[in-house]
Amino acid sequence: MEDLVYFRDKMLELHQNNELSSKELTNLKLFVNTIVTHITDGNSIEKEMTGIMGGTAYETDVDRVTREVQEEFGEKMAEKDKALAEKDKALAEKDEIIAKLQAQLAAKF
Repeated sequence: MEDLVYFRDKMLELHQNNELSSKELTNLKLFVNTIVTHITDGNSIEKEMTGIMGGTAYETDVDRVTREVQEEFGEKMAEKDKALAEKDKALAEKDEIIAKLQAQLAAKF
């Protein structure tokens, strides 16, 4: 248990010194908790050991906000891409009309 506490403290220290990102810290915690769960196979010390690492955290607030912003941004970009495609199509149609009219004018002169 002492080694696990030491490892946790070192991870937190690295995080505080900006040598480990929040995402990396969370991933390491999840990884260690997964290992502990497999090693202990549900015995009595599993809860205590995973508790040392901060329990189970599947999505941090930072990850959630990042995901939500990316989803919203993606939806807005898709809408803008669709509007641009429609404008491009309208321009292409106008270009065709102009080309036909130019050809007709050229044929008359």
